[in-house]
Amino acid sequence: MLNSVKRILSVALVIVMVFTLCGCLAKKNDNTATTEGSSSGDSEAVDGGLTGTITVGYTADFADLYDLLIAGFREKYPGVTVVPQEIPGKMLGQINQMIALAGSDKMPDVCVGSEYFGTILQEGWAYPLNNLIEEDADKEYIMDQALINFSYGGQIYALPYQIQFHSIAVNMDLLEELNMDAPDYDWTISEFVELAKKATTTTTSGINYIYNAAHPTWGLDTKLMSAMVPEGYHQYGYSFDTHAIDLTAGDAWVKANELIQELKSVYALVSDDLKYTGGEVSEYERRFGEGADALLSGRVLFGNHSSWETRVLENASYDYDFYPVPTQDGLPEKIQTHFDFAYMTTKVTEENRDAAYAFLKFITYSEEGNMIKLAERKAAYEDDPKTWDSFIPASCYPAVMEEFQNNFPVSDGIKYMYKTIIERPETIHIADCDKLIPNYWSDIVQFRDAATEQVQAGQAPTSLVVDFQSKAAAAMEATWTYFSSCMDKNIEEFYNTHPWETNPVSK
Repeated sequence: MLNSVKRILSVALVIVMVFTLCGCLAKKNDNTATTEGSSSGDSEAVDGGLTGTITVGYTADFADLYDLLIAGFREKYPGVTVVPQEIPGKMLGQINQMIALAGSDKMPDVCVGSEYFGTILQEGWAYPLNNLIEEDADKEYIMDQALINFSYGGQIYALPYQIQFHSIAVNMDLLEELNMDAPDYDWTISEFVELAKKATTTTTSGINYIYNAAHPTWGLDTKLMSAMVPEGYHQYGYSFDTHAIDLTAGDAWVKANELIQELKSVYALVSDDLKYTGGEVSEYERRFGEGADALLSGRVLFGNHSSWETRVLENASYDYDFYPVPTQDGLPEKIQTHFDFAYMTTKVTEENRDAAYAFLKFITYSEEGNMIKLAERKAAYEDDPKTWDSFIPASCYPAVMEEFQNNFPVSDGIKYMYKTIIERPETIHIADCDKLIPNYWSDIVQFRDAATEQVQAGQAPTSLVVDFQSKAAAAMEATWTYFSSCMDKNIEEFYNTHPWETNPVSK
């Protein structure tokens, strides 16, 4: 009951806190420069001239946050009527609900997503934003890489909503216990391997797991391969220029598989492998205790967990940090980055176009909206840190950056990753191609699983990579060809049915 009361009070106070904080931080940052610009200092300005009625779609897991965002938006734009539209399910799995809404002509004007962007484009739901962004006086604060992610054929279809990072959770107390120095955040794969091996003793292990059966994006094998590809390639060797993977680029797939076999060859280095040693009592139980969790009990140095998995370590009794995935020795530093997104739908009309974009901007990269999101997540942490989900803003506003760096309850490693990609965008490595490219993992995994099984059975990855590459590339080419034909039709139809917009891309 006490937590509920605290939560209600937090929700009621956040708007007041945020707009006070925005004003203070904006004034403080009037003369603060960043690599992408400086704050204008006018975030409190009320725009009474903007009018229109818009529906905004969000899932139940964001209900409390959207109460705050809508209230903050209404304070800034009192002439706009915002109609909330709660969508069943969770943001991660809402695509079926969106299909149903589209079929019944109940699609909202503005919506948030974290997966299936390719499907959203293929279905023709997303409103091209080029003209609106061009008219936006604050567009310099949008992260350029995010715009690249959400573009097709020169058309921009979404804005970045939040960021996540592929990471490695590091047990800082165990480093000290084993008399090992903490690595720098811009560490390399060789440093990671050395530490994992040193941390493998009769009572401790180097890392908890490598393969992830739930989702290939989360596996250490995928992370390591991404860390080994040359510049210009992203998740699993994907190129946004060719719209295909190249498993041979930098010999990344071969090297990653060889490294995984090296790690697994060290007995007990991968703690979860000990669960499958056979017998009535597994080696895992003998080593860590019946019912024990080696990671949470502090007996594993590295956890294969990323920035969105804060709850995994909610019951850990030791000091931990989230590090970037280490980069291949000799390559420039990479920060493996995910971008969630928000978009306007093609339901938007000429009458509510500007209001819809104002709300889209407010909940994505704006100073005010991100201050609300940061305040809401900070209040949630103070209410109950053990059930807390983090938030990383996709915004370049100095006030937002300062609040995140100095006042937000995330690890120093996560703050390092955010600061690095803002100051050095060239370090961004796109680690969520699966949410952007249609059938991304489907076209890969059908061949990857067989190749991985052969490697585990002792076959050299060098003898498998060419066949794997040719089959996966052919599947992806067929998918992209169909996707492109759908997109060409969608773009033509959009500009025919929305004549107030001009196509900014020359034919």
